[in-house]
Amino acid sequence: MFPSVFIIFIFIALSLTVPGRALFRFYIITVTYEGLYEGVLIVLRAFSALILAFLLISTTRFDDIIKALNSLRFPKPLTQILMLSYRYAFVFSDEIERMLTAMQARGFRMEAKMHSLKAIGKALGMLFVRCSERSERVYEAMLSRGYSSEIKTLSNFNMRAVDYVLCMLFLLFAVFLHW
Repeated sequence: MFPSVFIIFIFIALSLTVPGRALFRFYIITVTYEGLYEGVLIVLRAFSALILAFLLISTTRFDDIIKALNSLRFPKPLTQILMLSYRYAFVFSDEIERMLTAMQARGFRMEAKMHSLKAIGKALGMLFVRCSERSERVYEAMLSRGYSSEIKTLSNFNMRAVDYVLCMLFLLFAVFLHW
């Protein structure tokens, strides 16, 4: 959802700032044909990239995505940050759920009162402390198990002729979309 908001703001900015023939004018605000065209073009490109990214993420195992990024020479620190963030997001989510359950068991109700805001603030502080402690334990466990910056997965990627053909078709399709 967030990328959509960003894309819409870019569309509005392009529609209002690109010079050209005026489509309509309201005081000092002018929308041009050229600006509208550029805005629509950028929106279509951005949404096609988002759709392809969501399609890739929803149909491919995460470790395969990491291996592919590694094979494409994506910077290793960024790949590792992505990998650890993905794996840690589920732990973080479980921790939040556990804390909310504990708060509700003690009679906490979400209300727009100062008492509720203080309780939420304390819970967020505790969540930060717990996550910080857990990250230290995870780091120590990784070091004790021989962690190195090399990303290792069970599967290897071997390109076949059909893969090259599909790659070329995909690239041609992408060029056609962005022409």
